[in-house]
Amino acid sequence: MRWDKNHGEDQQGNIVTRDGAVSPRFGVVFDPRGDQKWSVTASFAKYVAAISNSIADAASAAGNPQTLRYTYLGPSINADANAATLTPTPQAISQILEWFNANGGTRLPLRENPDIPGVQTRIADGLKSPNVFEYAAGVNRQFGNRAAVRADVVYRNYRDLYAYVTNTSTGRVSDPFGNQFDLRLVDNSDVLKRRYSGLNTQATLRLAAGTDVGGTYTLSHAWGNFNGESVANGPVPSDITQYPEYKQESWNYPEGDLQIDQRHRARLWINYAVPKVSGLTVSLLQTLESGVPFGPNNLNNGNGNGVNAAAFVTNPGYVLPPPGSALNYFFTTDCSRAPNIEANCVGGQRDAFRTESQHRTDFAVNYTHGVKTGSCRLDLFVQAQVINLFDQFQLCGCGDTIFKNGGPVTQTAIDQTVRTAVSHPALYTPFNPFTTTPVQGVNWDYGPNFGTPLSRLAYTTPRQARVTFGVRF
Repeated sequence: MRWDKNHGEDQQGNIVTRDGAVSPRFGVVFDPRGDQKWSVTASFAKYVAAISNSIADAASAAGNPQTLRYTYLGPSINADANAATLTPTPQAISQILEWFNANGGTRLPLRENPDIPGVQTRIADGLKSPNVFEYAAGVNRQFGNRAAVRADVVYRNYRDLYAYVTNTSTGRVSDPFGNQFDLRLVDNSDVLKRRYSGLNTQATLRLAAGTDVGGTYTLSHAWGNFNGESVANGPVPSDITQYPEYKQESWNYPEGDLQIDQRHRARLWINYAVPKVSGLTVSLLQTLESGVPFGPNNLNNGNGNGVNAAAFVTNPGYVLPPPGSALNYFFTTDCSRAPNIEANCVGGQRDAFRTESQHRTDFAVNYTHGVKTGSCRLDLFVQAQVINLFDQFQLCGCGDTIFKNGGPVTQTAIDQTVRTAVSHPALYTPFNPFTTTPVQGVNWDYGPNFGTPLSRLAYTTPRQARVTFGVRF
């Protein structure tokens, strides 16, 4: 049994959390034959996270900038990206600011509710730590002292996830100048769903001293209506519970595969101790990974091309309802008209596409030489590694520098732009999201570069070599 206690203050000195949580954990290991060859395990646990610093400090006026967004309505700048002559970035910025100042500056209407920590954003009373219930079971078989196999199943249910809450009951707030805003509370919500189930298997076989082969394989599924985190920020609040009158679950936050849903993941390896050369080991590691979901919506790159629901809703009393650019819409599709797409398509899902699978082979040579210095022993070592030995490439969103072993899988390196009447009113017809199913080519369409790489990180990390050496003592 574990008890966790939070008592946190933000940078302004305000107490933002005082919660406590009990984390019961129970596990059993059973040897059915009593000969230490078989073991069967089962467990239940509750894990409680600490309150994230970025969440706890979200309402502090100290140390946080204010964000106010306005809509630029001046002349187009670089409307044709392929033109022979383009306006340089410094001049483009100056042109925007000149238009802004000439047309009222900060007196212009805001594009959407601002982010003013300490005024418009506040921490709700009783903010809880996110937590997860985990149920697991497994079986292990030992074969002498040379081989072992193991399989485990696990199910996790995430609870008390962070959410921004704005509705007709949260009310309004005013800044020192008398400007009113819709209050945004940082709270927990049971509307958010995040689940995970998985089968983890592993096997090892020791062939000789310093020589072994092995592998791991995971079959998993992550699903829900909220990803819960991002690569850049870690845990993030959801906006699902903001302005509920302007959203509908079926298109704004449907349940389905989450962005971390990588169904298959395997690692196969061999370590070979070179005979007659003490301390020299050669290794191969094979990576096999299936793709992860992405699709035509605003989640991955925030392209601001959502749906204008405000035109079809009677404002119940909000100061500034959400604009179409801020309302996400899942344009689930059969993928038949997606241009330039090189990734797999499953269609009809929360995210209709998946990145390509990754197949990568890494190679390493390790050498250790022991040196005696009096009563002490030092190990001089050198390790040479080649990442992606055969220079294989897939559009997997898994590229990075050599210092990150090839990088994690992420969708942000692949273009997912969609166009709607919000971003291109001359090309597409608005539609009522509560009563109408949008038609591709009429109400929306893919951007011209949808599904293509935004940078080299969209592809498998190219073949790279690194050498490490040092002394162990």
